[in-house]
Amino acid sequence: MDFETLTRFIICEAKVLSGQTFNNFEEFLVVFEEFYSSITNELVRIGYEFANKTELITFVKMVNLLYSWRFTTAEISNFTDNFLYGYTIPQINKEFDLLRFGENYNINIELKSDSTPEEQEQQLRKNHFYLNFLPSKTYYYSISPNTSTYIEYVPEEDKFINILPEDFFKIIKEQNIIRCTSEEADSFFEIKNYLVSPFNDVQRFMDGKYFLTGHQMQIINEIINSTENLKSFAIKGNPGTGKSLLIYHLAKQLISLGKKVVIIHGAKVNSGQIELNSRGFSIVGIKSFSSILKNSNQYDYIIIDEAQRLRQNSKFQQLTELTSSIISSNTKFIISLDGRQTLSPEETIDNTTLLLEFIKKNGDVFSLKDKFRSNPEMSKFIQLLFKIPIDREIEIIPNEKRNISVRFFFDRKSSDEYLKMRSSDNNWNILNYTKTLRGRYFARRSEPLDNMSDFGQMSHSIIGQEFNNVIVPLDSNFYYEEGEQLNSNNGKSRKFKFLKTTSSYYPLDKMLYQNITRTRENLELVIIENYNLFIEISKLLGRV
Repeated sequence: MDFETLTRFIICEAKVLSGQTFNNFEEFLVVFEEFYSSITNELVRIGYEFANKTELITFVKMVNLLYSWRFTTAEISNFTDNFLYGYTIPQINKEFDLLRFGENYNINIELKSDSTPEEQEQQLRKNHFYLNFLPSKTYYYSISPNTSTYIEYVPEEDKFINILPEDFFKIIKEQNIIRCTSEEADSFFEIKNYLVSPFNDVQRFMDGKYFLTGHQMQIINEIINSTENLKSFAIKGNPGTGKSLLIYHLAKQLISLGKKVVIIHGAKVNSGQIELNSRGFSIVGIKSFSSILKNSNQYDYIIIDEAQRLRQNSKFQQLTELTSSIISSNTKFIISLDGRQTLSPEETIDNTTLLLEFIKKNGDVFSLKDKFRSNPEMSKFIQLLFKIPIDREIEIIPNEKRNISVRFFFDRKSSDEYLKMRSSDNNWNILNYTKTLRGRYFARRSEPLDNMSDFGQMSHSIIGQEFNNVIVPLDSNFYYEEGEQLNSNNGKSRKFKFLKTTSSYYPLDKMLYQNITRTRENLELVIIENYNLFIEISKLLGRV
């Protein structure tokens, strides 16, 4: 719907609901405040949803502004159709107030109420980050009728200018419009363009070619501006919520402020971290944990990533070492963890719980909830993969784009040949399972996992990393078994098919979870000599 028709719809709805006519805009505003909820319901019914009351009012004010710029009713009606209202890029939840796609260029208009010019400029620059991957250029505008600030961003020159009505009208008029729905627009965006890993996209990370959410920025500000007596902070979140980017950005900020910072990675240091070390970072592996803590006063900040892997047993007392250092030293500690990402019997959820309880008493705990790395379909699939309800009908994953694929091999020789071929494809990463070395801790017996080929990277070598395209093999070490589970909300028992595994020193189910949650875009499961598993998994998908 064009701007003129939509505005008339809003005003007429207000008239019908109130039984009044309006002599001026102020009278309309009074009625609008009273009947906002009903007007919004009608807008949603016809497919137009504004973020809030202020945005809707600002839209109406913008249309009035176009009249003051000498746009005629016919021109507004003719040239403002086919904008998407409140379009959101899927998976990363980046929203645009008004967005229209075109063959020659795109148009983005942001509606602001009482924002400062600096805030308007910051938003347009941020929008450019997300839209510059489109094949045609984008014109960026921010309109604030309340403050009479009308800004255009020119990204080619990285400058801001006042909107010239005649130029604005020309851009609106001469666009070769691509008519599309929000769902169709989703295909214009590739999530890999927006997700930056400090390890796997080192150059983009160092160049600052990423944006943090408002919540992430709030966490950073609270930590950097914390009082001296607050010395410990925990950042917890599930896979894909942006923990690594957050803490590495935080480290980069602290280093730029002249602080001495060391990052302890809860595994071996990977190649990306080695490159970061060459660029001014100080990142060490978990083997350096004790030596760093013994000399903790040498640092302003100690950041521990993947802290759920810290151990507390007869051989390691890492939790005790950490809590003692937090209490006794003047250093500030930032702990990042995900209780589900454990890969060893010594790494337990109990350790994570104890650590979080300690930090709650002595500092602050922040939670990240919004997932960016995996799309909703991928998250739902991973959830169903491990636990399939059998006492109710499940909601099949549509998988229209086939981001999830399942491949089956009757014999291991063929699957090994296939995996060998795929291991040479640089666009895909095979993520395999860590096997214990004979004689490392004890003279162990052979395990069923020994039959699995060793192509690709092992679970312990990819901790904290992420990849666009992932291949994960599964064989007879994985199978489904029916069982019951109590619902914690109502105490009733539910029936499920649980994904079970054979016994191995490193828990196979945890390694599988680690591997598949590294996926950004496409996941391929290679099922080997296990047709029943292939059928069960295929049933979860609308398209295989």
